[in-house]
Amino acid sequence: MEKQETETLTPQSELIPKLVRERMLSFNDEVIQKALDEAHPTAAGIKLPPLAPDEAVEDLSFKVGFYVGEISVDRSVLDHVHKKNPEYYHIREGKGSMITGSLINDGTAVKHNEPIELNKGDWFVVDEGVTHSLSNIGDKPLLLDFGGERAHVVNIGEEEVQKDGTVIKGDRTFVNQLPEAS
Repeated sequence: MEKQETETLTPQSELIPKLVRERMLSFNDEVIQKALDEAHPTAAGIKLPPLAPDEAVEDLSFKVGFYVGEISVDRSVLDHVHKKNPEYYHIREGKGSMITGSLINDGTAVKHNEPIELNKGDWFVVDEGVTHSLSNIGDKPLLLDFGGERAHVVNIGEEEVQKDGTVIKGDRTFVNQLPEAS
């Protein structure tokens, strides 16, 4: 059954809970730089150190992990989907491209939306169940804050490969190996 199309990327900061926005902005440049200096990049050239990995936020039914991300030039976070809860983003520096989509045909294919360009100062929300990938399309590292349920970042070492080629890591299901729906 095909999932109904919805607005999946919202470049309006007012849709991000105020306390989440305030917490993201509370991390100063010194704290962020220290976290990045201590982080080890993945083979894909991405650093995702935690800033505050497990905080209760008033009016949310789940704890939020706050992270900083640094994506090297011409690198990407692979297409993936979170099983529960939204993910909140704020672009601090650089230029990126987000591609969202929907799992269709009982999760055996992906229908992608058009890429959306992101720039310094942009805020957006990716809803639960929405596939998404983020690429650095600029000429310097893409620096962003993001927050979401802790489980989808922490369990990176635990992976399970499904029969259809999808890879599940913690709460994230990587869908980059699924066919594009026509």
